[in-house]
Amino acid sequence: MCSALGYLHTTRGELGDGIRLLERGVALSREWNLPIYSVRNTGLLGYAYALAGRVTEGISSLERGLRASETMGFRAVQPFFMAYLGETYILADGVANSPGEL
Repeated sequence: MCSALGYLHTTRGELGDGIRLLERGVALSREWNLPIYSVRNTGLLGYAYALAGRVTEGISSLERGLRASETMGFRAVQPFFMAYLGETYILADGVANSPGEL
């Protein structure tokens, strides 16, 4: 439930709520040993972090989710995570090349 609601908030631009729900989802899925939900929440959290300007955390979380999905053979999320990771790399490049970073 946290992943679906967190993703909904994220896509609506309500990043604070999305991040809060997805962080809770990561914690609960690990606590309850639900590896598929842990992978899904981790990747979606990375995307939410990236959209919120936390691109370093976003890349780390997305890469972690992608690696875990590959290890588990959980292919359903891989195309999404790869697309989100590509978008996050673009955001990271924009942050690195912004006038405030020169």
